[in-house]
Amino acid sequence: MLRDGEGLVRDLSDVEQARVFYDLLRTEAETLDSAIRAMGVTSRGTPRATTESQLLRRELREVHRCLDNLRVSFPELGAPER
Repeated sequence: MLRDGEGLVRDLSDVEQARVFYDLLRTEAETLDSAIRAMGVTSRGTPRATTESQLLRRELREVHRCLDNLRVSFPELGAPER
């Protein structure tokens, strides 16, 4: 059992489960970021603004939102690594 800053007792298994989920989300964020970067630019040097890249960016924002929420709920996970 752990006690957080507000005096709430937290089971270690909850923290470890959050850590596993956090690591999965970080991996997903890295994968999405790589996919977005791989879309690259057009032959004229302008960024591609395709529907797919917009969907990937939206999904990446959602993953970052989930990561932020986990860090708020489980400060033991540490600071953001963006």
